[in-house]
Amino acid sequence: MMFKNKPLILLVSLLLIAGFILSACASDTGPQAPAGTEDTRPVTGEDSPSGSETADVRSKGDPDAPVTIVEYSDFQCPYCSRWVLDTYPTLLEEYIDTGKVRLEFRDFPLNFHPNADEAAIATRCAAEQGAYWEMHDRLFESQAGWANLPDTGEAFASYADDLGLDVEAFEQCLNSGRYDEALVEDLQAGQAAGVSGTPSFLINGQLLVGAQPAQVFRQAIDTVLAGGELNTGQPQAEAPPPEPFDISIEGAAIKGDPNAPMTIIEYSDYQCPFCSRFVLQTMPALVQEYIDSGQAKLVFKDFPLTSIHPQAQKASEATRCVRELTGNDDSYWAMHDLLFEGQQEWGNSRAPEIFAGYAEQLGVARDDFSACLESGQFADAVKADLEEGVALGVRGTPTFFLNGQAFVGAQPITNFRQAIAAVEAGQNIQPPPPPTPAPRPTPAPLPQDVPLDDAAGIVGNPDAPITIVEYSDYQCPFCQRHVQQTMPGLQKYIEDGTVKYVFKDFPLLSIHPQAAKASEAARCAGDQDAYWEMHDRLFAGQQQWSGNPAAVDVYKGYADQLNLDRTTFDACLDGGTYSDVVMANLQEGSGFGIQGTPGFFVNRQPLPGAYPIEAFEALIQAELDR
Repeated sequence: MMFKNKPLILLVSLLLIAGFILSACASDTGPQAPAGTEDTRPVTGEDSPSGSETADVRSKGDPDAPVTIVEYSDFQCPYCSRWVLDTYPTLLEEYIDTGKVRLEFRDFPLNFHPNADEAAIATRCAAEQGAYWEMHDRLFESQAGWANLPDTGEAFASYADDLGLDVEAFEQCLNSGRYDEALVEDLQAGQAAGVSGTPSFLINGQLLVGAQPAQVFRQAIDTVLAGGELNTGQPQAEAPPPEPFDISIEGAAIKGDPNAPMTIIEYSDYQCPFCSRFVLQTMPALVQEYIDSGQAKLVFKDFPLTSIHPQAQKASEATRCVRELTGNDDSYWAMHDLLFEGQQEWGNSRAPEIFAGYAEQLGVARDDFSACLESGQFADAVKADLEEGVALGVRGTPTFFLNGQAFVGAQPITNFRQAIAAVEAGQNIQPPPPPTPAPRPTPAPLPQDVPLDDAAGIVGNPDAPITIVEYSDYQCPFCQRHVQQTMPGLQKYIEDGTVKYVFKDFPLLSIHPQAAKASEAARCAGDQDAYWEMHDRLFAGQQQWSGNPAAVDVYKGYADQLNLDRTTFDACLDGGTYSDVVMANLQEGSGFGIQGTPGFFVNRQPLPGAYPIEAFEALIQAELDR
């Protein structure tokens, strides 16, 4: 079952990305939200997502209650589910049913929860038959059962049937697309209110973030009822502009005036459909308004995700061959345009032949072009772009840097205008402009097994029916949470031979500067048969070395505690013996679609985030039943 015009949540700055890609459904700080920004329009009515009644079916409690709580939530977020199961019943009994509080639900589906959009739409479709809250409760209670399905339609229809709904009408609603715009409106309202994670709550306009326990809500509500402020009452200072990245453009292909004051650097993949969308839909206006006017120059960098786009590497080399053989950037950009326009034509084994045909159209001799492409003379240059992008925190394509500030995704021209104006004014371009309402494909299982030959550590039965591969960052607090809270539950599957557990390195270099060396330290310990002992020690001591410029000395202290040969360990760590393989893991994970840590594959099934044990158990059982 496909949904029309599913919102694609495109997050702009690396700092905001960091909050999400660490797989936290709730951030722990946020700006004080302006009052009155919530969208309280009804969602009933079959002809319009907003409807015409005055009562909001997504609200509970007395409309005249002295306190209104607007909840921004994501049906696939495990912390939102935890709040609904643990805290919401108390809130309902003590405050909503007693007339003190009115609760209003708003959708804020995060882009790394692929089924969250569909779930939000399912509740709105249930609302058309008077069952919004019943479907809300069912989805949160059953989250582990549907969160990672490749197609949720059958599951949601079964829930509708259980609730006594007209299933045919419900399914027609799911496929109608009539709530897509309303979903985007909720997202935009949440962003305007300062929401950056889920669950987040506006209590009479004041922001409370996270799956807080009942006591925290009691204190907050009582404070507001007494006329108090949840925050200090002092206006929060505007976030300073981030330190822009200094990215070299020496030798890169440039479109526009090389001396233009604005530099737009694009990291892109010729086989990426979202990159093609940018080229075909947004780039013409960007060139006309900013490049041709001399206001900006556009610089292209290669970021081929070869594990999912096998022809992208050679496509990148093809543009460089054309440039080399003609000696000018204009031909480079002409080849660039032909590749994106013909993307559907060359995504197969005939790609080199088709590339040669494009080169001929541009006046390049076919034999000369084919010799260049077959030689691989530009393979290292393409790889260098990719490694540079990974080091800058690029996790997907297209990603742009506007004078060094990150701007992520196939954004429409209106968003580029806003971002460029902000950068020119010396402002921070976070939070992002409103997200582009565009289709987003549900993450599919990998077409092949994750290779294990360069894994950092492997434990369990080599012939186990289930292989769990974790891409992780030793400095990531949510990876630490997984180790402390979920791994004990997985241990029984490892011990009984059901699961082979594999650890791969994915250090987020731009936000966790000590993580790469921590990965190397664990591997160096592995040379002395102490990989998992160092793994556990690094996570247990994360607060000791994270952010510490002398972290390497801490790692060496751990080696002493584990009775390792220090001379051998130090030589390994100081010599960077494993630096290349750590980076190879990182690039591999990016190619497989890993956007944050921890990220998992259960056999070939993706599971992004620090999920509780129940999510793993559901996937393990599904794989065993397959």
